[in-house]
Amino acid sequence: MAATTQQEDLSGGSLAKHKAPLQESLIVQQGGNTLHIRNIRPEGPLPSHAIMMVHGSIESGRIWYSESGRGLAPYLAQQGYNVYVVDLAGRGQSKPKTRRGDGYSQRHAINQELPALIDFIKQHSQNAPMHWVAHSWGGVVLTAFLARYPRTDVLSMVMLGTKRRISVLHAERFVKVDLMWTLLGKVMIGLWGYWPARFLKAGSDNEPGAYHKELTRWVYSKKWRDKVDGFDYKRQLKQLQLPQTLHLTGINDTYLGHPKDVQLFMNEVANPGDTFRLLSKQQGNKVDYGHIDICTHKEAVNDHFPVIVEWLRGHQ
Repeated sequence: MAATTQQEDLSGGSLAKHKAPLQESLIVQQGGNTLHIRNIRPEGPLPSHAIMMVHGSIESGRIWYSESGRGLAPYLAQQGYNVYVVDLAGRGQSKPKTRRGDGYSQRHAINQELPALIDFIKQHSQNAPMHWVAHSWGGVVLTAFLARYPRTDVLSMVMLGTKRRISVLHAERFVKVDLMWTLLGKVMIGLWGYWPARFLKAGSDNEPGAYHKELTRWVYSKKWRDKVDGFDYKRQLKQLQLPQTLHLTGINDTYLGHPKDVQLFMNEVANPGDTFRLLSKQQGNKVDYGHIDICTHKEAVNDHFPVIVEWLRGHQ
């Protein structure tokens, strides 16, 4: 495993009162893949705690940051954390990009990509204690990883809009999940070899064909098993105690991270100490958040981003 760095000082733009943190691109060689990590950290000595951030489906690590210093990742760096935003294989700045037959499956992410990324982050952060933060399906992948490879060095986790199954029934779910994602997805993968989310303007990044198929199988099944080796994630998780997790979702997240499905995922994992919080004006928030703007809304920095920091500091 090798790494190269490309330094970039972005101190000119900031979303908070603090000076914008430094950003640099790190490269992790994993098999024939070049995996990209965006390291965002404050100036000065290396922070004592690290955070790994994982994106969801049809998106990349850019859900967490901008080069002008906006986003949750720069905010966390401004609070004194050493932040590592990963791009899974084929997404974001990882190379090569998603293409037909690339083999970028969930199994690949769980068994090969995440181990390589975590090992690199541990080394680069000088073995600093870690927190993990995930958006949407990224939280499912991280939980599946911990079921197979339990760790004791993760202090806590935060998941935004994470669900494994979509149980809510209404018109929007039928059109966007059952028809577009599932049925149209099968057709498009047959034609393109992958789910062309960018071409269809359905997401910020394309989805590998194998990844899409495995994800769809998990979304519709009450069972949570690997089709290749039969590994039973639900059964294994009952035997483990995972890091305590803060689950956040918005009241306007109508199907991708519906509050009922987030709580269904929490019940499935059944981890003592996990906490659920619904973000809405009725609950005192500035915005009725949805699935994407829970990460990107300009008000989030003064709304629930501080709640995330409070959670992290309470678990270190």
